Formats: sequence, C-alpha cells, structure tokens
Amino acid sequence: MKLVLAAITAVTAAACQGKSTLMAEVDGVVLPEADQTIAALDGPSVTIIPQGNEDLYKLPTGPVVRIAADRGVSWRRVKQVKDRLEKQGSTPVLLAGVGITTEVRAFSPYQELRPGRHLVLDASRDGSFFAGEGDRDKGTRVQSFDHLHISKSSIREVLGPLVQKSGLHDVEVRVDAHLNWADMVRAVDGSRTCCPGVDMRATLVE
Repeated sequence: MKLVLAAITAVTAAACQGKSTLMAEVDGVVLPEADQTIAALDGPSVTIIPQGNEDLYKLPTGPVVRIAADRGVSWRRVKQVKDRLEKQGSTPVLLAGVGITTEVRAFSPYQELRPGRHLVLDASRDGSFFAGEGDRDKGTRVQSFDHLHISKSSIREVLGPLVQKSGLHDVEVRVDAHLNWADMVRAVDGSRTCCPGVDMRATLVE
C-alpha cells in the first residue's frame, strides 16, 4: 500500500477555519461546500452548532425539514438529527454551499451505484483516506499535513489514475462517524467530481 502526504489548499484550509469571505450561511451557521449539489426543497430549518445539544431539540414538523449543520460538527450528530426527522415522517434536506460561494443548495451523500465491482474510499477523522479497488492492502493512503481535514483535491488526484486503470466509475465511501460533516461531504463530493468527462457515482455506505 502506498502512503502519500497531502496539503490542503489555502482556500479550503481557510474555509475550514471560518476565514473565507465566500461562505454559505444559514442563521449564522457556516455550511460545508460541495461542487455537485441539488435544489434545496423549502421547509422549516433546524440548526446544528458545535456547542449545541440537539438531543434536547423539539424538531420542526412537516413534509420537508432543512438541516443547517455547521461544517465543524460531526457527521454522527448530523445523522442523528436526519434519522429523527425520517422517523417522524419528514424528509430531511442537508444544506450546503455551492463551491466557494454564498449560494445555499442541498447535498445528498447517497446515490444509487451501478451493479458490479466498485472502488472504495475510506475517510478517517485524522484527515487521512484510503482509496483502492476493494483490497485494503492494495491501494493508496493519503495523510493530510494538518491531520485534521480531508483534502478533496487529493481525493481527485488519487482517484483519477485509479479510475483510468480499473475502468470502474462507482465509489463506495465509508467514513468515521466522528468525522466532521464537512469532511464527509468532501469525501463523497471529491469522489463524484474526480474525473472530468466521466460519469462518476459515489455514495456513502453506512
């Protein structure tokens, strides 16, 4: 297995630290950014902030409820709210920014993959990820220099040659539940946008 060290770009690092002037926000919550987004259905919103305790929240009701989760909270916390909304019969909409802009849309980590073999990408909370064809001993592990955040540009750099070599265009993404919600978005979005001109599909597998 090959190990690579990767730096997060200045724009991404600044955004992670809340320093970018181009950030999508809802009710003061800074959202993660994604390149592949979908329209955000209308509905009441629930916010998830780093210092909050959403276990005590009385969630909004309705056919659609929008989740505005700060990019610094864990995916585990976002998923718990999403699961509660689904249990009460609401459709949760995960809000995200469009690239490095202030535009607010939605991001879905789930996507139907085509039958057959798939590439795998495993993202860890220390900023590292593994990409390969399924064999955990044969692939590439990339460690970010900050040991904190997933680098979307590094995912694209690693998956590009792997897609070309394997001919596989579908990716199963697995993440540490305690990974930042924004890093989960980077892992899935980076997999979907790794290869210009290629119909890539990537889904979160839980």
